[in-house]
Amino acid sequence: MKRKLMQILMISCLKATELIEKKSMMPLSWIEQIKLKIHLRLCDPCKHYAQQSNAIDEWMKADNKDLLTPSTDTTHLKEKIIRSIPPQE
Repeated sequence: MKRKLMQILMISCLKATELIEKKSMMPLSWIEQIKLKIHLRLCDPCKHYAQQSNAIDEWMKADNKDLLTPSTDTTHLKEKIIRSIPPQE
């Protein structure tokens, strides 16, 4: 019984990343939320991916509306992106 339940609840990393991206656009169903939560507790790379994806989403929502509109002056946008990248340790 436990084995069957785990087979139902376990998802691949590919499916987890799909759900992470879907979550940023629309609400997940309750079963998707449970599957993703279980996977993220067991998989550090996917947990790290989710954190990065959330950070990118927040960055895009913040003060970067001009990056979402077409522009002929890409030099300004490139410089803004480069300035916003945190320095490497």
